[in-house]
Amino acid sequence: MENIKFILIDKPLSEEENKKITQSIHDYFMEAEYTLDDMNLLAIDEIEGLNQEAIFSFLPADKCNPLIQKLKDLKVLCEVRDITENVLLSKEKSKAFDVVFSDPNNRRLLNDFLLQNLSVDNILDKINEQGEQSLTEIDRKILEGA
Repeated sequence: MENIKFILIDKPLSEEENKKITQSIHDYFMEAEYTLDDMNLLAIDEIEGLNQEAIFSFLPADKCNPLIQKLKDLKVLCEVRDITENVLLSKEKSKAFDVVFSDPNNRRLLNDFLLQNLSVDNILDKINEQGEQSLTEIDRKILEGA
């Protein structure tokens, strides 16, 4: 199972600096030979009012860790954390999560991850902790298929 990493980055205040950082990241993706499929494993959106961008990475560690290092090198990295367990148990509650996954394409990426990685044990744990009313459509689909 792959992990989901939450990555929060600061956006530079000046438009010129923002363009330089964006270009550096774009160049990095090209040099590191990230494919379009790799890029489709990143859910990204700006967090309004905070001058930050949230990235939810579904990339394998060998692709995600170098990206995190590049963001550190560019001095824009604010936070990184593994949120896999919280996502599987529907415990990830943050403004960034809600904003990024309100986008239908990002929601599809999240749902695909859940369908591939959510286990009956995860769902039973969720029921024990949060009650049956906390089950999502995906949880019910997995339980029906078990």
